[in-house]
Amino acid sequence: MALRFARQGLRTALVANRHHGPARVQRPFYPEGPECVHAYVLHPPGGYVGGDRQILDVHCERDAEALLTTPAATKFYKSLGPFVRQRMLFTLEAGARLEWLPMEAIVFHEARVQSTLRIDLGAGASFAGWDIVCLGRPASHEPFVSGVFDQRFSVWREGLPLWVEHAVYEGGSAVLRQKYGLGGACVYATFVCTKMGEFDAAALRAMCRDGPEPLSFSENGDILVVRYLGESAQRARDALTRAWHIVRRAHFGVGACEPRIWQT
Repeated sequence: MALRFARQGLRTALVANRHHGPARVQRPFYPEGPECVHAYVLHPPGGYVGGDRQILDVHCERDAEALLTTPAATKFYKSLGPFVRQRMLFTLEAGARLEWLPMEAIVFHEARVQSTLRIDLGAGASFAGWDIVCLGRPASHEPFVSGVFDQRFSVWREGLPLWVEHAVYEGGSAVLRQKYGLGGACVYATFVCTKMGEFDAAALRAMCRDGPEPLSFSENGDILVVRYLGESAQRARDALTRAWHIVRRAHFGVGACEPRIWQT
């Protein structure tokens, strides 16, 4: 799927929408006015099996503002050998803003997945987004004993890396149990925001320190990172949503407008 957003006067519009296979994007919404468009990325089958490929290519032209989310969790099912290959590339021209706030990804026992998320920013462009992963299905008493989840997440500005992370989780491996890895947790989540100009991160830091969920906070150059490690995708989503609210108001200068589909 390839989406292109462009600024047309005061309005951001979805000007190109190409897709192959079952993936679709729902009709755009404007719950906070014409400047920022909300769009829902849909995958009606609900999940992926070995050998599937998913490509999401999003391009935001100069000064466009878009928020993308998904209506439900993405599921990666058991594979007999082939990998699921997921590739997401977000390109933002100068002054554009993109928020990527999907529901969690559930990696089933014996799934084999390679997932790549890359954000390329032009001058003055900004990004805020998260990635929530549940390894196994603890509610169904199905831990992630076998399988592979190979994940890459990076942010670049004008060809230079701002933040690059590559993690490989093999089912049943020590990295899932030991403190240097996930420490026995089955859900991990990362919220990343690019800084533009002066930004006081005190409120975000305090929320991570004093909030109801254990969160870590780091600030490295032009990147802010909030992390969750625990047992609940819902609690991870709630915690990162609070972080997003703070970033929206303090950094972007607008209050958070949660997508309507989150309430259904």
